[in-house]
Amino acid sequence: MLSSLLVGLACLVVAALLGSRVVFAVAAICWVQNLLVPWWYTRQWIGEDTARALLLVKELLLLFLLAYAAWRARWVWRGRLPAPLL
Repeated sequence: MLSSLLVGLACLVVAALLGSRVVFAVAAICWVQNLLVPWWYTRQWIGEDTARALLLVKELLLLFLLAYAAWRARWVWRGRLPAPLL
């Protein structure tokens, strides 16, 4: 649990430093984590609790990415919504 908290705080620091480029950093972290966590778990380098915590962190990062993308999209759609969305 402490490692998840440290990873979350590190991500907040990176987000503050990168500004709008944070989307690429979060996407890269989530993609790498999708590959590494199952591999580490099957090699028994990490336990089940650690793997679950890392997956939870990944899901929270993806939720942050979705919220950030929605926040940035509000500046794109100033007028009517595009026809495919309606």
